[in-house]
Amino acid sequence: LAVTLGGHVAVDAQGTSPCNDEVRTAISSDGVTYTAGKLLRPYASAPDILRMSNGSYAIYFVNFDGGLTQQRVGVLTSTDGATWAFYEVNILGMASQIDGGDPKVVQLSDGRFRMYVLYRGSTGIIKSAVSNAVDGRTFTLESGSRYVHTTQTADPEVVLVSSGYLMYLATTPAGTILPAMSTDGGTTFTAFGTPFDIGGGVPGPYLFPTGTLRVYINAGPGQISSYTMAADYYTATLEGVAFNSGDTAIVANPSVTQMTNGSYMMVYKYQSSAAAAAACQPPQVTLLPTPPPLGTSPTTFAPLSPRFSSANGLSAGVVIMVASTLLAASLLLVAGI
Repeated sequence: LAVTLGGHVAVDAQGTSPCNDEVRTAISSDGVTYTAGKLLRPYASAPDILRMSNGSYAIYFVNFDGGLTQQRVGVLTSTDGATWAFYEVNILGMASQIDGGDPKVVQLSDGRFRMYVLYRGSTGIIKSAVSNAVDGRTFTLESGSRYVHTTQTADPEVVLVSSGYLMYLATTPAGTILPAMSTDGGTTFTAFGTPFDIGGGVPGPYLFPTGTLRVYINAGPGQISSYTMAADYYTATLEGVAFNSGDTAIVANPSVTQMTNGSYMMVYKYQSSAAAAAACQPPQVTLLPTPPPLGTSPTTFAPLSPRFSSANGLSAGVVIMVASTLLAASLLLVAGI
C-alpha cells in the first residue's frame, strides 16, 4: 500500500518510507512454520516470489537503492535459490518506470509472464504488463485496467485456482482484504463479497499441492500469521504464527513458493523500525553490482550484509572517494604542479 506525493511513493502500508526496507527470506518444510533465512536485498520492498516452469526462481520487488532508479521494479533470478542475479525491469508503454508499484507476477501457459501493478498516482487502479520473452525482464503495458476500485487499494496478489484467477487486494478500512475473481484468463477482475478483516492487510496467498489455499499476513511486530481459506475464498481459519523474526521489526508483504527440493521459501519485507525508516536516506553509491544491459549475462552475488560502512560511519563509497582525492593531490605536489 502506497501513498503518492507528486507521483512518487512517500510512505508504505505502515505509514513510513520504504527506503529502510529489506527483502529477506524464511524457509519451511511444511508451509506452516518458517525459520529465518537470509537478507537478499537492502533498500527494497514489496517482494513477490515465483518458481518458473523451468525450475528457476524470480523475486520481483520495488527497488529503493539510491545508486539505481528508485522505486522502479527490479527482479532477482536464481537457478538454485542460493545465488541470485539482479536486473532492473523495463515496462514498455509505461509513462514512467516508477508508475508501477507493488508487483505481482504469474507465469502464463506460453511461458511468458504477466505482471500486475498498482498504477501510481491512482487510489485503486490495477494495471498489467506482459513480458516480451520468457526471461521476465522486459514487459509491455496492456491496454485498459484489470481492476478499478473507488477507494484506496494496493498490493494486488494473484493466484490461479480452480475457478479462475483469484486476486486479493489490501484496501480500506486499514487491515481489510478485498477479493476479486477473473474467469477470462486474468484480464478482467470482479470483486465479490465485502472487504474482510483477518487481523492484517497485504495478504500473500499460495495454493499448495494438496489444494490448500493459505493466506499469509502481517500479524503485528515481528510476526506473520497464516490462514487457510475455504472453498468460497472468503472464509478464513487462523492456523497460527507462521514466522517470528524474534524482534519488534515490521515484517510484511509475505510471498511463498515451493522449492524444487519440496521445501517452501517465503520472501518478505523487513523494516527495523518506523523511526529508522523516517530518517533513512538511500545510498548514493549502490552496494550491489551495476545491472548489465538486458539480454546480457548477469552479475551474480551472494546475499549481502545489510549496511556496509566504515568504522566512523561513512559509507565505503565516500571513504574511497576521499582517499582518491587525497592521492591525486599528493601526486600533483610531487610533480611540482
